[in-house]
Amino acid sequence: MVEISDFIIKLTLFQIVILAVLTVAFVIQLVYLLYYGGLAAKKGEVLRHTRECEGVTIVVIVGEDYDYIENGLPMLLEQDYPLFEVVVVNDCGGFDVDLELNKLTRVYDNLRFTTIKRDELFNHSRKTPLNIGIKAAKYDHIIITHTNALPTNERWLESMARGFTGADLVIGYTGLDVKKGIVNALLRSSRMASSVRYLRAAQATKPYKGIYNNIGFTKGIYMQVKGYSHLRMTLGEDDLFVQKIAGNCGTGVVVNPRATLRQSTCGGIGWWFAEQRYRTSSFRLYPMAVRLRTFFDLASRALFFLSAVAAVLFFSDYYLWGGVVLLLIIRELVFIITSRRIAKRLCEIKIMWGYFIYDKIAPLSEAILCISRRLSPPRMIWIQNQK
Repeated sequence: MVEISDFIIKLTLFQIVILAVLTVAFVIQLVYLLYYGGLAAKKGEVLRHTRECEGVTIVVIVGEDYDYIENGLPMLLEQDYPLFEVVVVNDCGGFDVDLELNKLTRVYDNLRFTTIKRDELFNHSRKTPLNIGIKAAKYDHIIITHTNALPTNERWLESMARGFTGADLVIGYTGLDVKKGIVNALLRSSRMASSVRYLRAAQATKPYKGIYNNIGFTKGIYMQVKGYSHLRMTLGEDDLFVQKIAGNCGTGVVVNPRATLRQSTCGGIGWWFAEQRYRTSSFRLYPMAVRLRTFFDLASRALFFLSAVAAVLFFSDYYLWGGVVLLLIIRELVFIITSRRIAKRLCEIKIMWGYFIYDKIAPLSEAILCISRRLSPPRMIWIQNQK
């Protein structure tokens, strides 16, 4: 005890502050990492058809998406599940889209579609055609998806449908297209990192978000809360709606490689930054607890690495250096072990090296994103009617 006291006396106030910040940030980071690691704690169940399986309606909106109608829609219609339908809403796609959908109805008896005609004076958000598709659903269990994402296999629907067991809300994972290069790895890592936060929260019975192309809910809970809110916003059907129904229903979280969708990408860092600015614009409407939880995760991570660097620069004692290195090693080992298990469940194991890099730069990238949204909010989140 005397040696420790003598050691502390030798430290300057600045060095004591660095040690205190490093220690507190380290503890907070361990808590977060172990908490997130719980996402992969349960082993995936063996999926089998049962006679008691519930019917499921898949709702998807199309516009002039001819390639999707020809190549993507059949992947939904041919899912390996005994009782389901696909309801397609032609959202102002025109007569030619109806013709293409009509051709498919001759091949697939589980396809139904309806059409919204273009209004020259009034525009609408994605929630309007979703409302129409959900109300037209034959089955109580509904899964919504999007033309920018496709199943990775024919068991996607079965995996998601199992999430309805004892739940009115089902949340799945959507990764980005797999391509070569570090940019793609970082983009996929960003998607995985943000998804882990909301998937784990939902697993802990505190859901606040799904993802707009891989989420399901019962028609009953939808009608109970009178559908979507914020109808003048072009987003919110995946997060604000989840927050609206969160206190009224149980939640099923599906973290299974078979339940993963892949979303197409339209560019690199610039495209992703613009996409994130838009998609995260509703973050300011999230519950304060969610915003604080996200902030403390990113802030403690930044403080941990910055204080570790400061300790190396301003400490001359080799024992202190050894202690700092030990904390870094422990944190990184816990990170790698928990992240690897999660990545395996989300079918993202091949981007572990990119995820390791993104983990270090995430606080800065998220800060830049937040500042950008504050200084210049995306105008496209609000419906603009024609004059």
